Amino acid sequence: MVLIYSEKRSSRLDYICRQLFRHVLGYEYRITEHESDLLSHKGPAICYAESGKGDAIHIVPSHLLFEESVRPQDITVSEWQGVPIFFQTQGSDLPFDIFAASFYLITRYEEYLDNDPDKYGRFKAENSLAYRNGFLERPIVDEWAMVLRGLIQERYRVTPEYEPSFVFFPTIDVDHAFAFLHKGPFVNGYKLLKALFAGNFGFVRYALSVLFRWRKDPFFNFEKLRKIHALAGPDSFIFFHCGGRGKFDKRTFVPSLRYFWAKRKLSRFMQAGLHPSYRAADSAWLFSLEKKVMELAVGRKVTSCRFHYLKFTLPDSYVQLAHRGFTDDWSMIYSNDPGFRAGTSFPFHFYNLRNEKTYKLLIHPTAVMDKTLMSNKGMNSQEAYAFILQLAEKVRAVNGNFVTLFHNDHLTDAFPEWRGWKSIYVKLVQELTQSH
Repeated sequence: MVLIYSEKRSSRLDYICRQLFRHVLGYEYRITEHESDLLSHKGPAICYAESGKGDAIHIVPSHLLFEESVRPQDITVSEWQGVPIFFQTQGSDLPFDIFAASFYLITRYEEYLDNDPDKYGRFKAENSLAYRNGFLERPIVDEWAMVLRGLIQERYRVTPEYEPSFVFFPTIDVDHAFAFLHKGPFVNGYKLLKALFAGNFGFVRYALSVLFRWRKDPFFNFEKLRKIHALAGPDSFIFFHCGGRGKFDKRTFVPSLRYFWAKRKLSRFMQAGLHPSYRAADSAWLFSLEKKVMELAVGRKVTSCRFHYLKFTLPDSYVQLAHRGFTDDWSMIYSNDPGFRAGTSFPFHFYNLRNEKTYKLLIHPTAVMDKTLMSNKGMNSQEAYAFILQLAEKVRAVNGNFVTLFHNDHLTDAFPEWRGWKSIYVKLVQELTQSH
């Protein structure tokens, strides 16, 4: 057990120590405010104070974990042994306050101060400390934790009580269950006329063949998804859109019993969660209605969520999820940039900086999304495959959780823009699942 001595105790210090030691490093720990406990302790110890004590690993604290407000922080990022650091200190075994820096990133402290959202009301990646300083694609908190583990093992020759291991979570968002069926005559008529005027006769032939039921709708590929994710089993998740049609919710006009039963069937093989509509993110009653629709479809309580368009704000969106009975959220990723929005690959409990309270809601960081790589980064399928594997290796190096986000309507070769992505996804699931 690691003993952590601090002259003061705070909910922030309790929170980040629980995350780092219990969930990332696998050490049991105890925090004490009594110097006598530290001096009499036989075993690994950390002195989180201005002055070091005995042979304990010394970390000089910054102010952040002992404050009870959110305010702009004066942060300068430097590099130490090839690792970006901030909240620098002097005279200790680490040249920075690892607890404060980790807390700042994991709680998304900077998002509480943001007044420059994008057109959808989301925090922009380019406004983040990680993006501006070039470490967004590194699980930097986990890397810091590995440095701390190295110090503990070197000084005390002790290993963790339990060792976390690399886990791969492939997840699917279903924004569009159908490309043509159940869209109604106006939507399909517009698509067909647009394709005709553009001279895209192949598209017209394909659409008509689906509408006349001569071939299957390419987006209704749930049986194929089941087979792809068979290896991952309970580690695979699928999030179903259950809202109505709108500007950012291009579902169906005509209800589909096939889609209803597909949700229930697939939820027997994959973990099923709610993908609330764009409008539901700002409407409590609509969100609750869509949750009930989803629960009716799968025949049980739904406790996992990923926001559509990744549209959420802190802390309000997460407070609402907690109050509605959700236990897990999978939205922690930027829409335009891959990487580790919270600086970690490990799941963490939501900490509300407004009331300094830890919630039971567990946040699962997602590392990469298919649309980001294709639309925003201009990658083809093979480039994306190589990039995702590189990102996975960074997570494997820290024994973390690697979460990918793909869409069912991108896993089809029916249309040229996404041709080839299904095959690389199958390879990714097979390779990363078998290498757990």
